Amino acid sequence: MSLDTYLRIVQALETTPLALMNKEQSEGYIERFFVLVSERNEREIEFVLHMVEQILKGQDCYLRQ
Repeated sequence: MSLDTYLRIVQALETTPLALMNKEQSEGYIERFFVLVSERNEREIEFVLHMVEQILKGQDCYLRQ
């Protein structure tokens, strides 16, 4: 799901992104992410998400060794 889709769901449910995720431990990280990307356009956000995905895939491969 794209960030745009996620935010539309949040709006439709009249809630907040954090409340929808309902993960207390992750709230600080999620809020920090939203602050970092709040001034960015969709293309920049997609790039950031792609980079995070690639980093996590690399980490998963490394940890399996």
